[in-house]
Amino acid sequence: MPVIITPVDIFPANFQIAADGDNVSQAIRSNVMQEYADAANFLKNRSASASESNLQAALSNAIVQNENTRFTLAFGLGAPNYTWIQSNITDAGGIHFMIPPLFGVEITDVVARVHGDGAGTGTHAALPGTVPEVALLELDTDDGGTGNVSTLGTQSDVSASKAAYETLHDITLTGLNAVADDNLIHVVRFRGEAGANALVDRLVLYRIYLTLNAV
Repeated sequence: MPVIITPVDIFPANFQIAADGDNVSQAIRSNVMQEYADAANFLKNRSASASESNLQAALSNAIVQNENTRFTLAFGLGAPNYTWIQSNITDAGGIHFMIPPLFGVEITDVVARVHGDGAGTGTHAALPGTVPEVALLELDTDDGGTGNVSTLGTQSDVSASKAAYETLHDITLTGLNAVADDNLIHVVRFRGEAGANALVDRLVLYRIYLTLNAV
């Protein structure tokens, strides 16, 4: 009569196998099968009970243990160390950076580090008519296929003078509480300068940082 092996939700501490020359009894065979059945069942349950987002949340929380953790989204490598330089001022344009799906993490701030004359090619006559801006966008991928995009917040450069604009400074978007899930994608949009007094090859975007909190 066959022996029924009922797996339990415990990963075995070790696995046994008969040595050469052993008299392999039914009990030994059953014990070996039980251990492998338990291990397979344990792994299956972990896969079935934890969604991708839950697994990602565990990974994210392992990184974001404390409040106000800085996450660098965009940065330049090597000289001249910047991410982007504005070479067209027909309009403010827009460059987009998709944020990896950090489930279980809240985005509270977005910071763009810029320099109005980072390329060192000449100063502006005055502040540009349209100054740079950073925004956080949210794309809902489960809205019936329309790809609805919401703007969660925007912040323009608040430099009070040309001199301040043409130094290394931050554009900081605060007051956010964006939390990713299986259907929401978050994107940082950076727009450059335009209008009166705008110049090509002057504005440089060095970095984009996020402030994250575990939730």
